[in-house]
Amino acid sequence: MKNFGEYAHYYDLLYRDKDYEKEANFVHGLIHKYSPNARTILELGCGTGRHAELLASKGYDVLGIDRSREMLEAANKRLIRLEKTAAARLSFDQGDVRTYRTDKSFDAVISLFHVMSYQTTNKDLQDVFETAKVHLNRGGLFIFDCWYGPAVLTDRPAVRVKRLEDDAI
Repeated sequence: MKNFGEYAHYYDLLYRDKDYEKEANFVHGLIHKYSPNARTILELGCGTGRHAELLASKGYDVLGIDRSREMLEAANKRLIRLEKTAAARLSFDQGDVRTYRTDKSFDAVISLFHVMSYQTTNKDLQDVFETAKVHLNRGGLFIFDCWYGPAVLTDRPAVRVKRLEDDAI
């Protein structure tokens, strides 16, 4: 996906103030509450792998999927910096969330940071739900977020400026 390929260079910089840890803790809490024996997660639309990294550090085996080769390159760089047992629980694969298939099944499928909201047709949504369904173990959880339509329509966009830099950009 060309747009997300170019975006990958800026992604972690733009979202370095995002509270990934709080979100991962929230997801962990949901999994613990509704499926306390869950140990495996498929993440659809993993981006640069920050949620996957945090969930792997909590003991889950996580497979992150993303369409963008560049996002996955950034995600795989995380593996080098991780403690070995957490890195062993984390892997990434390239694929479209609508059509991705593997012979593995999972206790939970997650799709965070509004990946579902980027599906632009009913068929796209149905296909992502099918991807989740075919990969879930019996009684598994599908956890996702999406934009709330009425709020999107009433809370109009505003001009915001965010100036950021790091050693590379």
